[in-house]
Amino acid sequence: MEKETGGDVDFEASILGGEDTLQELRTGDIVEGEVIQITPEDVVVDVGLKGEGRVPRSELAEMGVELGLGDRILVKVQRINSEDGTARLSHKKALEDRRWGEVKEAFQEKRPVEGTITGEVKGGFKVDLGLPFKAFLPRSQATLRNRPPSAELIGNTYAFEVKELDRRRKNIVLSRRSLLEAEQKKIREEILGRINIGDILDGKVKNITNFGVFIDIGGIDGLVTLGDLSWSGFVKDASTVVKKGEAVKVKVLEFDPEAEPPRIRLGLKQAQGDPWGRVEEEIGENAILDGTVKSFTNFGVFVEILPGVDGLVHVSEISWTEHVNHPSDVLELGQPVRVKVLGVDVENRRISLSIKQALPDPWTVALDEYRQGNIVKGIVTGTTDFGAFVRLGAGVEGMIHKTDMSWDDPPPNPKEMFQVGQEVEVMILKMDVVAKKISLGYKQTLPDPWNEIARRYQKNSTVEAPVARVAPEGLFLALEEGVEGYVPGSELPYGRSVRPEEVYEEGQVVRGTVLRLDRKSKRITISIKQLQRSEEARDLKDYMSEQGESGGVTLGEMIGNTELARQLQEMMASQKKEEAEKEEGKEKEKEERKKGEKKGAEEPGQAEAEPKAEDGGGAKGEGGGEGA
Repeated sequence: MEKETGGDVDFEASILGGEDTLQELRTGDIVEGEVIQITPEDVVVDVGLKGEGRVPRSELAEMGVELGLGDRILVKVQRINSEDGTARLSHKKALEDRRWGEVKEAFQEKRPVEGTITGEVKGGFKVDLGLPFKAFLPRSQATLRNRPPSAELIGNTYAFEVKELDRRRKNIVLSRRSLLEAEQKKIREEILGRINIGDILDGKVKNITNFGVFIDIGGIDGLVTLGDLSWSGFVKDASTVVKKGEAVKVKVLEFDPEAEPPRIRLGLKQAQGDPWGRVEEEIGENAILDGTVKSFTNFGVFVEILPGVDGLVHVSEISWTEHVNHPSDVLELGQPVRVKVLGVDVENRRISLSIKQALPDPWTVALDEYRQGNIVKGIVTGTTDFGAFVRLGAGVEGMIHKTDMSWDDPPPNPKEMFQVGQEVEVMILKMDVVAKKISLGYKQTLPDPWNEIARRYQKNSTVEAPVARVAPEGLFLALEEGVEGYVPGSELPYGRSVRPEEVYEEGQVVRGTVLRLDRKSKRITISIKQLQRSEEARDLKDYMSEQGESGGVTLGEMIGNTELARQLQEMMASQKKEEAEKEEGKEKEKEERKKGEKKGAEEPGQAEAEPKAEDGGGAKGEGGGEGA
């Protein structure tokens, strides 16, 4: 049997045995021997020498090798004692030399070898091939990716191709990429050989881009464009349809094996079958269906009602009561919703849906539940410069105009009077179901202070009050806190020939007669002149009565007395006018009662108000009470 003592070993020629080798065994030879004795320090092996050979037990323990008498073991002759023929042997070196021979042979025959990646070094990884030194695996040769994560590789055993080999310099360079590429090429050729247009294949989502999705169909990638992802229409974001790593079925739409790389266009929706073939049978107009929110647009939301079949809910069909600026303000992706089918167009693949029409119209409910004049509770949802919005129990929203917020004039700022979320009690003033509007009143639920004011300041009653302001057109009297009376210039005793500031001053107390009370403008018109004339006429009447009883004045004397005649005429004219005004007031009061019964109580206590007198609150036409 041949042997080799140089750096490289021919294992077929180096494993020795038999009696003929006693004189031929030399240092460096690799032989197989039999365990004949085990001592505390060594394992004694018979390898055909004059003396025994010994393998240190520490070496075997380090290798995890346990032996018994009679076991066969491969050893390398480290040195021979020429005097007694004993030899120092090594099992470890024998295995390393044998492994080196295997690696060398794999290198020469271009066969892969197995090794374990044990760690990371600069530019690559360390690989244990069972040799005294580690082989080097460049990072670029570890996988098909340029920079693979180290954690995925370290500790794993793979097959490698030996690219460089130099035992003397302890240098071995490996490649795993070349084997993967060869394997991938083989697989690709097999797959390309059996792919046909129209085939349905199993794949896995490999990568998602802004123009489509790459699907791994067994070592080869195919592209699913955005338009071939869903029957629901063009998909802007592929990640809303598939996820990376997801297993899918795809249909081969186009295939060009001659292109480099081979071009394969796949269809995801085509592999599922056209769901619109079921629409005419399963979806009818006015049907109520359950669906799922799939995507948003500025003008509405798409809801999936069958797998692969989406319908559009226009933004105006989302809510009966809320103004929706964007669907995402009130809905979420994936949210289950109930919809009503408004229309189906299978030819153009369009379905019109409504979320709000799948629910009862709250305005219809409100029409049944509320009546004009009802007092109800609600929650303030918002305030503006012109009023406040209140959500009522039926789910509808009404508005309190600022003029219906308070009896004060001017009314307070709505934003200061109400807070969002505040519970309020309001009166239904007006309902317009067609226009979907409800007018509410807050002040109408509170006592109207002018009801009491109207009772205190009735027509022809006498008032006494200080002058609050002197204006060019008349006087303003402070009747009480928050209530002013107005004396137009025509109702001053001196008429318009004398300016008010020439006669009156602030704080001066005056007396007058109430001409009229206008609840709408909240104005009480007073005449000083009329009160004075009435008092003069009364005094004259009393005087005439006294004189008549005593017989002191005759009719001729009265007619001859010009001043007395004038006073008598004024008194008679004033009495006639007062009687006429009383009759006119009674007629107007009857008319107001009839109107109030028909119109209903829009304002509490309105029936207690004084009948509206003819207009005359300004400086012009304020001539009530003047004699003929």
